[in-house]
Amino acid sequence: MNEIPIFLPEGKNMLIDEFGKDYGIYFSILTLISQGRNTRSELESILNIKELSGYLKNLSEEYGLISKMQPIYEKSTNKNVHYTIDDQFLKFWFRFVYKYTHIIEAGSNEKLRTIAERDFTTFSGKSHESYFNEVLKESGQYTRLGYRHDRKGENEIDIIAEDEIDNKIEFIEGQATSEEL
Repeated sequence: MNEIPIFLPEGKNMLIDEFGKDYGIYFSILTLISQGRNTRSELESILNIKELSGYLKNLSEEYGLISKMQPIYEKSTNKNVHYTIDDQFLKFWFRFVYKYTHIIEAGSNEKLRTIAERDFTTFSGKSHESYFNEVLKESGQYTRLGYRHDRKGENEIDIIAEDEIDNKIEFIEGQATSEEL
């Protein structure tokens, strides 16, 4: 008989009391964001909910779980906003544990390993970007940090670090493979 790992309910136990009766909507939003479905219009379309702004505001301001990301130099404060989960544990938990609870409960560890290996490079790449953004922020060397992508979202510069005082800018692009990790 397969034992259910102790960490399986960890994320759920951490959040369910906070979210109350709406926890299902919040969990769905966080699951989608962890999978890269991170614009308000995408979330509303997939969840078939016309107005998510209250939930997104709560996740951001009340619970401190998500942040708005917007391409650097974007003029409109509402255009091209993407959401990201700030906590790395919860990002991982919603992406690989909560979403695939049924596979874990069924004891299909090899199937879960296949999914994790398939998706890990993309997941870890975004985690690396978050880490390096924090390192650059803490260095105090830059006056503005951000990213940029084309209108279709296909071509992206991972990190743009600007120092307006010394009039310099750095473009940082990285792609780690599972062998490099």
